[in-house]
Amino acid sequence: MVKGSRVLVFGTGSYGLGKVMELRPPDDLPDLSRLPGCPPVDVIREIMRERGVTRVALISVSGYPEGSRMFAALEIGNGWQDLHGQALVISEQN
Repeated sequence: MVKGSRVLVFGTGSYGLGKVMELRPPDDLPDLSRLPGCPPVDVIREIMRERGVTRVALISVSGYPEGSRMFAALEIGNGWQDLHGQALVISEQN
């Protein structure tokens, strides 16, 4: 999977077609600490390292009545999880 890939995402009780908008290792995440409530990027990176996150994908999923939704997926080991730790299955579509 690479930035720009079209993917099918299966989560707990839902699925959707989407596009990978960003795909980065935790050390390459931007610093968003200027946003209200966002901790310093070093804290976020350390937490991700402790959890074993190797890549973070931002995926835009279409098909919702109000339009597309953006969400983050974390690659941990050989699988993907959402930010709540629920398993995701993400497969590339041609």
